[in-house]
Amino acid sequence: MRLETPEQARCGRHPDAPAETLCARCGDLVCPECMGGSAESCAACRARLGLDRIAWERPVGGGVQRWWRTTTDVLFRSSATFAAAAPGRWSAALVYLVTLLVPLAAVSAAATVPALLSWKAAVPLAVLHFVGLMIFHGALFLGRAVAFHAAVRLAGGRGIAASVWGCAYAHAPLVFYPFVFAFTRVSANPVVATVLVLATELWLIGELAMVAKHSHGLSDGRAAFAALAPALLLVTLFGACCLVGAYPLL
Repeated sequence: MRLETPEQARCGRHPDAPAETLCARCGDLVCPECMGGSAESCAACRARLGLDRIAWERPVGGGVQRWWRTTTDVLFRSSATFAAAAPGRWSAALVYLVTLLVPLAAVSAAATVPALLSWKAAVPLAVLHFVGLMIFHGALFLGRAVAFHAAVRLAGGRGIAASVWGCAYAHAPLVFYPFVFAFTRVSANPVVATVLVLATELWLIGELAMVAKHSHGLSDGRAAFAALAPALLLVTLFGACCLVGAYPLL
């Protein structure tokens, strides 16, 4: 809840900035930067309570609860989530990413194993597919994170730790991919599957834009540039591979 402030009041932590509200917890005069997208408490209060961290990194609640809260926060409240959460441990963020990749690779591997194989032949093949897909998606994340950070640095953003941290959490839309693979298993309609994949990728680009804006402090235009950089790199590489493959036919 926003509380009224006297006219000409200045922020207690940033004297050059006008105060727009009072922190409901400590009562300090604060500016929008101090509130960080929160409607209740200032950054200092959130830090004392551990609320300046994304739900996955807070020392309260069970693992499933923290995973669910993080995923829903990033998917449906990404702007407020990345505005209120300070970049934390990139190692914790990578563990969260693994929890997204494991079901994705498992469902995809199961979907690629021919149904007519016996279980003795199917299990080793599924395991091989699973390991290969984990390596593939891990490499894809690495390439996306490098391209994102390079664009962020060009736009005047912060260090690589914040990029890796934010990029890992921005992959929350991957939670939909197992359902996409399951759908392609039972449906022969490639158009719907393509639309679902594109929607998921666009969602991920939007999450990266929120990371660039709030975790790196970039403007909307620069954040959009940083978010699109990995996709542009991927399209460029795909186009180059197509040209190289078609060159012998020319």
